[in-house]
Amino acid sequence: MQLTIRNVPVGVKKRIHAEAKAKCKSLNQHVVDLLSQAVGVKPGPKQPKRDLSFLRSSNAEAKAVESAKKEFDAIDPETWR
Repeated sequence: MQLTIRNVPVGVKKRIHAEAKAKCKSLNQHVVDLLSQAVGVKPGPKQPKRDLSFLRSSNAEAKAVESAKKEFDAIDPETWR
C-alpha cells in the first residue's frame, strides 16, 4: 500500500532524512518503521513485489541459453554459395 503525506515540517523532514541515513536505511523503510513503532504494531510481512523480476532468469539458465544458441551462430559455407 502506498501512502502520501503532505505538509511535513522542514525540521521533521530533515530529522527523518538524517536518521535514515545514519541507520543506512531507505527513507521509505525508516518512515514505515517509525509509523509501526508509533502505533504499536510490529512490521508484518512485506507486500509482494509488483514488478517483473519473476521473469528474470538465473545466471545458469542464461548460460544454458547462450550455449544452445551457439549452434545457430555457426555459418555453413555450403549454404551461402
